[in-house]
Amino acid sequence: MFTNFAEKNYDLVTMRQLNSTCLQLLVNFIYSGEIVITEKNVQDLLSAANLLQLQEVKDACCDFLETQLCSTNCIGINKIADFHSCTKLLTSSELYIRQNFSKVADGDEFLSLSSKEVIKLISSDELRVPSEEKVYECVIRWVKHELGTRN
Repeated sequence: MFTNFAEKNYDLVTMRQLNSTCLQLLVNFIYSGEIVITEKNVQDLLSAANLLQLQEVKDACCDFLETQLCSTNCIGINKIADFHSCTKLLTSSELYIRQNFSKVADGDEFLSLSSKEVIKLISSDELRVPSEEKVYECVIRWVKHELGTRN
């Protein structure tokens, strides 16, 4: 973080992106090599580990999120993976979404997808659905969700 940035010349750097609990966990990790990742702290830890370039913690957070994938959170986890450039988690979440499309599309997260994301998803040859009619029904549900803003 500090090698090629202006911060390398400062004696004091304010990091507003880190909360004290995460910072304490990361300091403890640096000394002990151990960290406790929970559903409650995983997103903050991932952000902090990414910011501080602690790849081992970042990988552990991504592995934890991968174990938590389900039809109600896979789209959110996919967005987290994309934001933090977690390639393996991104691939896993995309696969989970395609393989469980019917359940995923029945959830609220599906309704938050952009038109480009919906098109990309339903265009996949690996989409596992009982019938094309199910895809049609899901798209209609998505369009009707915010009819005035869908394009």
